[in-house]
Amino acid sequence: MDINQKIKDLRKSKKLSQKDLATIIGVAQPTINYFESRGKDLTINQLESIATGLGVSVKELLFDEKEEKIDANVALLDLQRQNELLRMELEIYKLKEENLKIQKYVSTTVIDNFSEFSNIIVEANIEFNEEQKARIKAIENNLKEFLEKMSVK
Repeated sequence: MDINQKIKDLRKSKKLSQKDLATIIGVAQPTINYFESRGKDLTINQLESIATGLGVSVKELLFDEKEEKIDANVALLDLQRQNELLRMELEIYKLKEENLKIQKYVSTTVIDNFSEFSNIIVEANIEFNEEQKARIKAIENNLKEFLEKMSVK
């Protein structure tokens, strides 16, 4: 709402005529008519006089209380959204941390088991045919590939 309409609405809500308001603030009635119809560039002194005459603060005269409440609600919603995003980022961080722990456990387990398997083979002095050697080599390659994907060197 523009200042002109605000002055007019406040004056009417106080049940004052333009002449009544003019008398209260010490101006002529056409001046009030000008303020309400075309007065866009009011001085601070004029704003203070009008506000005093209407029994409101300059702030109330210049700003729409509803707009201030809407702005406050928007700011609150923005803060709530930021808070929610921070909570989500924290949850993602925790999940990544847990994922790293799982990767480390799986990698360690795989490496330990493969090492144990290799030791058993060496200790048993087992001879493998070409097909068996190829399968063991494939398992070894698969394990290396798996560990690389897990980012474990």
